[in-house]
Amino acid sequence: MGGLTAGQPIHKRENTRHMTGLCALPATEQARLVRRREVSPVDLVEASLARIEAVQPVLNAFCFVFPEEARAQAREAEAAVMRGDPLGPLHGLPVAFKDFTPTSGHRTTRGSYCFEHWVADADPVIVRRFKQAGAIIVGKTTTPEFAHSGFTQSPLWGLTGNPWDPARSSGGSSGGSGVAAATGCVALAEGTDMGGSVRIPAALCGCVGLKPSLGRIPMDILPTVYDDMSHFGPLARTIDDAALFLRVAEGPDDADINSQIAPLALPERLDADLTGLRLALSPDLGLYLIDPEVAANPRRGRGAAPGRGRGRAGRADRERRDGGGLGRVVGRLPGRRFRAFAGAPSRPHGPPRGQVDRGRAGDGGGALQADRDHPHRALAPDGGGVRGSPRPDLPDHGPARTAKQRPQPGFRAAEHRRPDR
Repeated sequence: MGGLTAGQPIHKRENTRHMTGLCALPATEQARLVRRREVSPVDLVEASLARIEAVQPVLNAFCFVFPEEARAQAREAEAAVMRGDPLGPLHGLPVAFKDFTPTSGHRTTRGSYCFEHWVADADPVIVRRFKQAGAIIVGKTTTPEFAHSGFTQSPLWGLTGNPWDPARSSGGSSGGSGVAAATGCVALAEGTDMGGSVRIPAALCGCVGLKPSLGRIPMDILPTVYDDMSHFGPLARTIDDAALFLRVAEGPDDADINSQIAPLALPERLDADLTGLRLALSPDLGLYLIDPEVAANPRRGRGAAPGRGRGRAGRADRERRDGGGLGRVVGRLPGRRFRAFAGAPSRPHGPPRGQVDRGRAGDGGGALQADRDHPHRALAPDGGGVRGSPRPDLPDHGPARTAKQRPQPGFRAAEHRRPDR
């Protein structure tokens, strides 16, 4: 597919926002039309690839696009429809995954030269479930280095612009996915969120973003099961599409001990009547300094919501509070996580460099070792091959993986591959 390299002419700014045809349809409608044989998966994928080609030179939302693979899968999906095969909820729909989430057989760089040529040999649970639901991955979206920023710019892939004004930020760290959804490149894009990495791009790009509750979607791409801050989440243009994302991705899996929670009973169409709904609003969470202009926006927005509840909004100019040392504790966590990246062939080029260095020097290894010794592993069935022994994606510790054990998609420092360009 042409037109996806640097140096191309900049398209008119309005072209990044105004969608027409199949690209303007929400995922729920695309899926309905495919099931009724009114739209072919081939048409959906071609429309998605054409839209990416138009948007990419302006906004830089994608770092990888898989045109030929996507077209081949679309033809297979079309044939399944014509045969009358059972169809998954995302059958034939083009989707995008963030370049922080491994996808087997494709490079996953995490925005860093450390992983410029890393190719995962297994899919995480969320990717596996999307494929089983019939989704077609058309590309990987940009992320800042190690997804460790509130805007999307990396030394490897550069800056991702905002669809409303390319000179402004798309937010981060799932900025590429936010742009991909907001501009109609795909109706559904995946993101990851620790401190706002789905919600910030959704707010800045004008789409729907959600950080689901802990364990709603199994998180199995990080070095430790103790990380309860990072969650997968949807970026979409409608709430119904975000709910569709959750229906496909949610549910327990042995790869994540925190995922053992009951699934939500989400209807296919959510009630749009907000009459009587009460919402709590706290601009500063009782903790943070907020710019007065930013604090004023949600107060003005309250007047536009039908059936709005009444409540008190905290003052935005109050003094910052200590929060019981929470900030100091949270500040230590990235160093422990980044210790797992210390075995990569090169150091990060951007802001995460200090975290990696602190992870090398600190006691983060103790947390990872405790993770390996966590008692939940003794509770897994021996035949499951997931938690019966130390995780194979953590370097330099524990016995070798057995043939029965399922490969894990997380980073393996000892197995890091750098094939020839």
